[in-house]
Amino acid sequence: MSESKRGGARPGAGRPATGKTVEYITLTLPKELAQKVRSKAKEKNMTLSAYCIESLERFANMNDEE
Repeated sequence: MSESKRGGARPGAGRPATGKTVEYITLTLPKELAQKVRSKAKEKNMTLSAYCIESLERFANMNDEE
């Protein structure tokens, strides 16, 4: 039986690296809070991820100003 030429890693295949280092996390939120966060992100025309990052950075930096 001959080897299949389908599948497997190929040079240049896949999504190009962005150069950013990220870590994936999972959050469990109360339903009302999750809906509010989604709504605020939509109001600002932002992705949920971008809105959460912006909000968490703002919150984290609040303590730096004191």
